[in-house]
Amino acid sequence: MATILILFALTFFSVLIESWSRHTAYRSQLGQSRIAAENVAQAADEHVEGAMNTVAWLLDGIVERVETDGLDGEDRRRLRDYMKTRLGRKDSALQGMYVHGPRGQLLISTDPHPTWHVSNADRAYFDYHRTHRDGEVRIGPPIVSRTSGEWIITLSRRWNDKAGNFGGIVLATIPVDYFERYYRRFSVGPRGAMLLAMTDGTVVVGHHSGRDDVGQSVASSPLFQFMRRSGPRGTVMLKTDFDGVERLMSYRRVEGYPLVVTVALAKEEILADWWTVTRQEFAAIVVMLGTLYALGGWLLVHIRGKQRLEIRLRNAQAELEAKNATLDRLARTDALTGLANRRCLDECLAAETARATRDGGRVAVIMIDVDHFKRYNDTYGHAAGDDCLRAVAAAIGTVVHRPADLAARFGGEEFAILLPGTDVDGALRVAEAARAAVGTLALPHTGNGAGIVTISAGVAAIRPREADAARSLVEAADGALYQAKEAGRNRVAAARTQTQTQTQTQTQTQT
Repeated sequence: MATILILFALTFFSVLIESWSRHTAYRSQLGQSRIAAENVAQAADEHVEGAMNTVAWLLDGIVERVETDGLDGEDRRRLRDYMKTRLGRKDSALQGMYVHGPRGQLLISTDPHPTWHVSNADRAYFDYHRTHRDGEVRIGPPIVSRTSGEWIITLSRRWNDKAGNFGGIVLATIPVDYFERYYRRFSVGPRGAMLLAMTDGTVVVGHHSGRDDVGQSVASSPLFQFMRRSGPRGTVMLKTDFDGVERLMSYRRVEGYPLVVTVALAKEEILADWWTVTRQEFAAIVVMLGTLYALGGWLLVHIRGKQRLEIRLRNAQAELEAKNATLDRLARTDALTGLANRRCLDECLAAETARATRDGGRVAVIMIDVDHFKRYNDTYGHAAGDDCLRAVAAAIGTVVHRPADLAARFGGEEFAILLPGTDVDGALRVAEAARAAVGTLALPHTGNGAGIVTISAGVAAIRPREADAARSLVEAADGALYQAKEAGRNRVAAARTQTQTQTQTQTQTQT
């Protein structure tokens, strides 16, 4: 009897453990798929936002030229050539660009064989700009192009004549196929989907189980009902109304534009491998339990072996996660100094200038160079030079306090400090603190005029307005660093910059 009770108890706990294990694997599989869907949705969001920003900036520039230079003679030819040049870029999303007059007549076209007689006055976007003076770029729903017969989306802006009245519109078209080609790069499964739609539910790109939904409305779908309740981004498991398939859906509203991207992964495809493994393991449990009652003595050995296997698997997973975290940290860290490396600096600088461009904030950069470092290496040797760089990096790191600030090794004996939301005066204070911190080290340097290791620093701060602001900012700070070195080293120089001006004035501070 005792043996039977033990066998029943072991059977119960074996089934319980296996069920718990498969439930854990089930949640883990859904969690990993959720992360994958959110990452793909984020990539699609950034792709759409980047394309829209590029075209919007281009439309702004064309409107400015039309309103400033006019459309007479040579001015019109130069503008047409400029538009064709932008259209010919390899990374361009554009199909065509056009300038229309107040009656919808075509004035400038990038098409090789323009249809001058066709008027766009009946298009909704034309009527909108004719009655609205907001000057904003308007994105229209997908329409069929009258010239190419393709599905396109339109971006348009109003332009005014010299008297300030409606002069017409500037129009850019993006083929829907541009986004489809990008989405085909991602593997979302045979029953998965990627969707780009207007916020009112009009589909721009959408393929579901062979259906082509471009131009259709999905405003009443469960996903859009969930969006209206849950905000600009989210992830949810929903059953679609057109085929009844349950899908894990992650969506993002494109910032600044009436567009939303969605990635949908079919639940049955997400769990296909899980179901296979589950069936196999439960089949093995049945066989095991049959053998268990015949060979009770083997039961304990089997359970212990399985427990050891699960422990090894968990340990291997933990080790793999730790190694991945270490690799990610090493990829963004300078091996010698422990500061952020150039790659990390470039990524953070691009992100902060983009944020400042949107928010109207400032970004400052400090470029730092160890004075006469080649002489130091020649005098004390490269091993001492490495020790010197580590000490200088540690001193520089002590002056960076805010979470968003970043100290990085730029290359060789050069360092950089990124200071979001900081003006020139604030950056000068940080640079001077870094110079003082290095001086406090009092590292002997006979090849330097001060007798110790010192640094020179160049400071620049801007309120970015253009896409290449990050490069301009670094160049301005580097120019200020050059001025500091030319002025005698062991000092800080500042370049006062604006959006379109890299250097206006030069100031210096010295101990």
